[in-house]
Amino acid sequence: MAEFQLEVEYVDPNIIKAYERNAKLHPQYQIEQIKESIRRFGFRDPVALWHNEIVEGHGRQQAAIQMGLTAIPVVRLDDMSDEDRRAYMLVHNQTTMNSGWDEELLDIELGDIDDIDMSVFGFDTGEDDENEIEQEVEVEKKVEGDIKFTEYVDEVSQYVVLKFRTQSDWNFINNVLQLQTVKGFSTRRDGRENGMIAHGLGRVVDGMTAVKKIIANHEDMEIDA
Repeated sequence: MAEFQLEVEYVDPNIIKAYERNAKLHPQYQIEQIKESIRRFGFRDPVALWHNEIVEGHGRQQAAIQMGLTAIPVVRLDDMSDEDRRAYMLVHNQTTMNSGWDEELLDIELGDIDDIDMSVFGFDTGEDDENEIEQEVEVEKKVEGDIKFTEYVDEVSQYVVLKFRTQSDWNFINNVLQLQTVKGFSTRRDGRENGMIAHGLGRVVDGMTAVKKIIANHEDMEIDA
C-alpha cells in the first residue's frame, strides 16, 4: 500500500460536484440531523473528493449548502484510480452499516449525556421514568385527537409486516410515515387513573395513508424503482 498523507483544505461547498451515481440515500430528515450535528459540534468530518467530485460526504455537502456555509473542510483522493474511488465510496458506506450497537453500553453512554438531546440524532433516549413504570400498570386507551397516525390492531382489517434490517432504514421509514409516540393513561394497581404518559412508538398505521406517504417521498427523492 502506497504511503500518503491527507491534507485538509477548505473550499466552497457549492463548487463541489456530487457524484451523479451516488447510491447512498440522504433524505431531508437525515440532512437536518447533520445540520444539527454541525451546529452543535462543528464541521468535524471532511468531505472526500476525487478530482473535485465527492467520494464520501454528500450529506454533509448538502447540509453545508442549506446552512449557507461558504467553506468546508475537504481532503483530496486524487491518487486513486477511477475504479478504486467508486469501490471505496461503496465500501465506506457499507462498512458503517455492517455492525450495530452494544445496546447495554449504548444505554449507559446515553444515560450519561445530560445536556444534549440525543433523540434529535435518531437515538431512543427512553425518557420514561423507570421507577414510575415499575410502580404502575400501564393501560393503553385510544385518545381522540392526540394520535393522528397511530391506530390499534383490530380483528377485521388486513395487515402486512415490514422488516427493516438497519437503523438507518428504520429511521428513514419512521420519518416518512411520521410515526408518533403512543399516549396512554397510566393506571395504578388500585385502579386509579394517573394521567397521560408516553407508551412507546406506535407502529400500526393506515395502509393507504402509508402507501401515499411512501410514494410521495419516493417521487420527491427521485429514487429509481
